[in-house]
Amino acid sequence: LVSTLVYPLIFCDETTNSHGDIDPSNDNFVSALNLMGWSSQNFMGPLLHSMLLYVGPIFVTFCRIHVFRQRNKSRTFISILSTVVFRPNLPSTADEGWCDLRNLVVAPLTEEIAFRGCIVPALLTAGLKSTTTAFVSPLFFGTAHFHHAILKLKEGGSSLKFVLLVTLFQFTYTSLFGSYAAHAFIRTNSILSVSISHAFCNFMGLPDIKFLIKPNPGSPMYHFRWSIRIVHVVGIILFIKGFSWEFLLPNKAVLTKHIVLVTSSSS
Repeated sequence: LVSTLVYPLIFCDETTNSHGDIDPSNDNFVSALNLMGWSSQNFMGPLLHSMLLYVGPIFVTFCRIHVFRQRNKSRTFISILSTVVFRPNLPSTADEGWCDLRNLVVAPLTEEIAFRGCIVPALLTAGLKSTTTAFVSPLFFGTAHFHHAILKLKEGGSSLKFVLLVTLFQFTYTSLFGSYAAHAFIRTNSILSVSISHAFCNFMGLPDIKFLIKPNPGSPMYHFRWSIRIVHVVGIILFIKGFSWEFLLPNKAVLTKHIVLVTSSSS
């Protein structure tokens, strides 16, 4: 909320009325909010696109449902779905509930507003190209997670080397996701769409590829090992192909086009 209100005051002139109060009806104020991605209606594109990357893990979930159903034929599909998918992720304590609220609602929305809605338009307006912005802006996002290293060191029980390796790994995958989110935001100019995609990725977590590398013959999933491998590969291919699908991500970057219109009208 603070970012949404302060951003127009920093990057746009004449966003207040004669009394010095923020004027939401002011054209410059509205233009700033549009730059932040509050105008686009493309809510589902980035979500559907990111789901392609998780086709493999989603297929694994359905395989688990199938195995569970074979062993519990008297139970309904909805009951099994709840047991396999939702119940393991339900918070068992109030603290876990607040953590889930943070991870699935608060963090995705606030991080996208700050690191995509505020930073990306500023970099583009400063003259950076879309590709450069998509790779530069995530560095702020990745660096913002360095505080986890300080927390781990304060908690104790972990060596400095281990904490540094974990932090480097976290910085890498958060920066990679940040690059994708920045690219999707530039293509759609929708802060809500990348926030929903962010929440979905937080819910799914990092794909578990241990089973793909070294499957356990004693696991009930062992029978599906080759199907799971193939579907993972198909999902990656579809995700790559999805960058060129107009209904997922517009081929003409909406945000870049909007910035050109705003800068040309103000000059």
